[in-house]
Amino acid sequence: MFRAPDFTLTSFWPDELAPRVHFAEEFLVLPLLPGFLRSRDFWLLALSIKTTHLYRGTGEGLTEVPLPAGVPGSLAQYEAFDQPDHSLRGRSSAGPSVGGMKGVQFSTSAAHEGEPAYLHDFFKDIDRGIRPILAHDFCPLILAGVKRELAIYRTVNTWEPVLQAEIHGNTEALAASVLYAKAADLLAEQVNNGSEAALRDMETAAGRGLLTEEPTGVIRTAGLGQVAELVVAPNAPGFAGREAFINWAAMGTIRNGGKVRFVNAARPTEGVAAILRYRTPAETSQAATSSAEMAL
Repeated sequence: MFRAPDFTLTSFWPDELAPRVHFAEEFLVLPLLPGFLRSRDFWLLALSIKTTHLYRGTGEGLTEVPLPAGVPGSLAQYEAFDQPDHSLRGRSSAGPSVGGMKGVQFSTSAAHEGEPAYLHDFFKDIDRGIRPILAHDFCPLILAGVKRELAIYRTVNTWEPVLQAEIHGNTEALAASVLYAKAADLLAEQVNNGSEAALRDMETAAGRGLLTEEPTGVIRTAGLGQVAELVVAPNAPGFAGREAFINWAAMGTIRNGGKVRFVNAARPTEGVAAILRYRTPAETSQAATSSAEMAL
């Protein structure tokens, strides 16, 4: 519950929160931000040349979403809808050795040569058909299927974000519960990978002189709208004692169009770091002076 003069907001929260009362000039949103930023919902596309399924994933499980009319759910349906120019089959007039047959049907190329082009067109139709559905509910897309087929689908996929990690295997043999469990694991791994990426981004920003980890500097730059991304480390020592000012910095960052990212690490050592959009001339001059003094 958030309460202020002439304002009350109450809501249910899916995660367990420690009971507490916070009184300040700003609402305490920091404990809620990881839940807002974490991907709880997702799309899952189970690809197969025999049966392709689209699922909507939530905290409660998977729900199948019917493919739009005209979108082939299998390669056989795609062939029935529209034969591509690179047909795998041809016809020739019969010779005397085949008796009364009017013609002989034959393969124009080996199946392994023509199939990738066939799958490319088939998957392109799927991507085109499901994109309007995905656009109504912006969530990451997880791909499931045989590695070779997923590689072909990625060449035609136009939806972002799509997870780089995939669920491999014959989706026809995997129960929905198994697909859901594997998808949930991939989302959890994404959080850990995000921590590593955030630390790399901090190193890059530091090399460009666009990183500040000093608490007063973080607050000042957040208030001025200089912070492009605020990196928060709840596992850092003494984080609880600095929660109020980190909460203020997070609010200032969000108000000015910046992003907040949480990491599962003990760094930043103060529990927060700011990756800056730019430095003011005074800051640039001060940083140069500090560098020169260190060199001496």
